[in-house]
Amino acid sequence: MKESGTQLEPAPYGTPDAYRQVIQEALWRIRVQAQLGDLYVAAGDDAGLVYAMRQLVAYVRLAMSTLGDLQEMKAARRRG
Repeated sequence: MKESGTQLEPAPYGTPDAYRQVIQEALWRIRVQAQLGDLYVAAGDDAGLVYAMRQLVAYVRLAMSTLGDLQEMKAARRRG
């Protein structure tokens, strides 16, 4: 991901960097949901906690799926 001033430029579609960019965004969202979950625990808000945990798991699945796609792309490129 290239930084241009304060804006991040998206990586070209279908490149390893594009996959890494999706993973990076998912990791950021995982951190946010973990922090929200912690706040919900402290507040005793079980409904909020359930929602934050479900979101966190969804972002972990997204990151892992995208990582698998990245690894497949790299393996295919090595094979030629």
